[in-house]
Amino acid sequence: MQPWPIISAFMSSLPTGWIGVDLGSGNGKYLPLPADRPGEVWTIGLDRSLNLLKIAKRAGGVDRDVVWGDVLDNPWRRGVFVNI
Repeated sequence: MQPWPIISAFMSSLPTGWIGVDLGSGNGKYLPLPADRPGEVWTIGLDRSLNLLKIAKRAGGVDRDVVWGDVLDNPWRRGVFVNI
């Protein structure tokens, strides 16, 4: 499944070195973005489903950073991440 064009465009617009957290990342389909600059924007996936996080961990064929948690808990300080 291809990511929505608006999400791809947004991720491509982020400067190198930015960090994003995908709250409710599911299978991690957005974690490899931006596809045109792999590795330049660090994304972390958060989901409450351990089974989906196992899939997200290998999104794009490389190891990704994932965190088990509930999106409603939002464990990070406000404004620290760009919410994808």
